Amino acid sequence: MSNVIICNDDNLKEEINEGLVLVDFMATWCGPCQKLSVTLDELADDLNGAAKIVKVDIDLSPESTKTYDVRGIPALFVLKQGKIVERLMGVKSKEVLAGLLAKHGS
Repeated sequence: MSNVIICNDDNLKEEINEGLVLVDFMATWCGPCQKLSVTLDELADDLNGAAKIVKVDIDLSPESTKTYDVRGIPALFVLKQGKIVERLMGVKSKEVLAGLLAKHGS
């Protein structure tokens, strides 16, 4: 079972308001998104609660996609206390993502 939280327009705000969160805007039909999904599942398990990883399907969450001005996928946002501190595009390694979260950790 994955430690990644699946969000949509209805629950995204409550999941990202506190702590350190990596948000992945993705789609089920996106090949690179599927590749990144495996990495994010592994990272979420490694983090053991130190940060949240959240996935948002752009097709099911048009308001969130618009709010965060997502223009391509996969789009990754690192948020701290609900504020964006990093934006990334494309597939990234687990090491790169872990490093970003460590950089912005408490």
